[in-house]
Amino acid sequence: MHPLLCLLLLATAVLPASAKETRHHLGVELFINNTPAGKTNGCTTRPLPVRGEARCGHAPHISEVRWKYLSSTEKGDIYLFLRRFPADAAEAKQESKVVEFTGKELILWEDSHQRILLRRGE
Repeated sequence: MHPLLCLLLLATAVLPASAKETRHHLGVELFINNTPAGKTNGCTTRPLPVRGEARCGHAPHISEVRWKYLSSTEKGDIYLFLRRFPADAAEAKQESKVVEFTGKELILWEDSHQRILLRRGE
């Protein structure tokens, strides 16, 4: 089984049944910015569903990003994000992050090819 899938399944197994209904920030969006092509070039997922995936980039620099809402705290919403980059490469790097979105722009990953962030929907 793929390691990212294992981590995603593990996160799903510990999710409380009511977790889907408690998000504080329903208008959040995921923006995968293709940095060399300009600040507005990229893909937006808006509004961000409780779980999903997105692929974006210019070959060969394509990211595959998966996410899952985990829970909320008094400050914000907690998500698990998984990134595979470059997505189509046999030796793609896989990373995971658990983050808390509090309503302020949050950079998940940034390199010379892409900036991947969460922000309030425009």
